[in-house]
Amino acid sequence: MAVPFLGLGFTVEDFIRLGPFAWSVYERCRKSSNVKRYSGLAGELLELRKVLRNLQVLIEQQALEPKIEAELFVRGRACRELLVELETLLERYESQGTQSDKVWDRTGWNQECRNIRARLLTSLTLLSASYNDAKR
Repeated sequence: MAVPFLGLGFTVEDFIRLGPFAWSVYERCRKSSNVKRYSGLAGELLELRKVLRNLQVLIEQQALEPKIEAELFVRGRACRELLVELETLLERYESQGTQSDKVWDRTGWNQECRNIRARLLTSLTLLSASYNDAKR
């Protein structure tokens, strides 16, 4: 049984699963019939996956200070929620089955994509900071 860290409802196993989850969302973007729409997202997802992989290795190799651990797991949970939201968004837009820019624009894709990308970059930055803090 996985034990939640500091009562946050997020475990080491949950954190370790984030890397493969980010990779699967990245692959979905990369292999999409609308790949040009997802290229920016795919780049950030690939970077996120790299940071998550580095964090996974670090977590497996050493015990983290409680403060860093708490930050990391709060950020990891937020990252997971963002990836779930992005996956849902991709499903919704892919189900429209259209290549028409006008249809995508009318449905709000551009605004939703900008929002997700901004949050993805924030998550990437915060997780990178956690990694740098933990390495010290």
